Amino acid sequence: MKNYSLSKHIDKKDVRQAEWKKQRKERGFDNTELWNLDATIANFIIPRLKAFKETKGCHPGNFKNEKAWDKCIDEMIFAFEFASNEGFGVDYASNKKRADKGLKLFAKYYFHLWD
Repeated sequence: MKNYSLSKHIDKKDVRQAEWKKQRKERGFDNTELWNLDATIANFIIPRLKAFKETKGCHPGNFKNEKAWDKCIDEMIFAFEFASNEGFGVDYASNKKRADKGLKLFAKYYFHLWD
C-alpha cells in the first residue's frame, strides 16, 4: 500500500520522526498526512477513480450511455488532480470552478461508484 506520509521528505534526524513512526505503526498513518489532508485524500482517490473508469461494467440509469458516465468520472478525476496539486501551474480561477463541479459530481454519484 502506498505511503502518503511526508515524513520521508523530512530530515531523518528530526525529533518528530520517532513519533510519526509510532503513529504509522499504531494507526496506519502519521500526522504529516494531515498537514494537507485534502491533497492526501486526492492522491488516494485519483488512481482508484482511474481504475474504476477502466473496469466498470455499468453506468447509473440517469446517464444515456457509458460515454456520458465516463465524462462524469473524468470531471471527478480532474477535481482530485487539481486538489492534489493545489492548482499550481494552471489558471486557478477557471480550473477551480471546474474542480468544484467535479467535486459536486463526486458527492452526487458517490453511492454509484461500484461495479
